[in-house]
Amino acid sequence: EEGMEADGVLVIADGHSLALVESPGVRFERVTLRQVAGQGDEDYWSGGITAVRCSAGDVTIVDSVVHSGRGSGVVVEGTGKALLQGSKVLDCGHYGVAADGKEALVDLRGTEVDGSKFEEVDERNGARVVGFERSPE
Repeated sequence: EEGMEADGVLVIADGHSLALVESPGVRFERVTLRQVAGQGDEDYWSGGITAVRCSAGDVTIVDSVVHSGRGSGVVVEGTGKALLQGSKVLDCGHYGVAADGKEALVDLRGTEVDGSKFEEVDERNGARVVGFERSPE
């Protein structure tokens, strides 16, 4: 829903996407978003397991923690945009942050992405993820 906000809550979902964003102005601040469903082998691009999926509109996640133990933390595709500021995307079962498509954009400002099963950040088909600094191995 346009202009949706959440502040200071723990959200746990047993469904494919905890938050499916398709509207402008969606904001989560000081929350923990934890997605707990799935077997871990679902195709995350075709509606698979994610904590936050943004396919249109934009989502802002501030001072929050995102976790999807069996899927990806944040997936942005299509015309979606995401800003993560001062947040953490931790211990995801697929990718931490993934973007697909030439209009998809993820901006990671002071955000830690760590502990993913595969890559922390996955960019496909011209998508851009900016502001990510890889940890030295």
